[in-house]
Amino acid sequence: NLLVKKKKSKRVFEKKENDDLKSNFVSIFKWLRNNENRNLIKHRFFCFLFGINDEKFGTNFYIEKIKNLFSYNEKSLIISFLHLVIGDPLLAIWLIDEPEEILSIFQESCYEISKDI
Repeated sequence: NLLVKKKKSKRVFEKKENDDLKSNFVSIFKWLRNNENRNLIKHRFFCFLFGINDEKFGTNFYIEKIKNLFSYNEKSLIISFLHLVIGDPLLAIWLIDEPEEILSIFQESCYEISKDI
């Protein structure tokens, strides 16, 4: 009987742990509504953009693209998903999970960079 009680109490404890995890879970969509979290993503995206260099020309690959984007009134900036996966895998995952919201933050980031270039 004692052994059965231990098993039951262990199951209850495990169930309680799982319930706690579920109650603490926040969807990325809700998480992105917080300005601090959006700024964190912007910062990570800045680090990604400034961290990819064009070895052939010795320049920053994406910053040059952003300069050209606004200098020549181009409409789009193409970023390699492979670069993103290598440069910041978490950003790549978030992009898959919430593409509209993450792309909106990326766009804001590029606009902010363009003002400083």
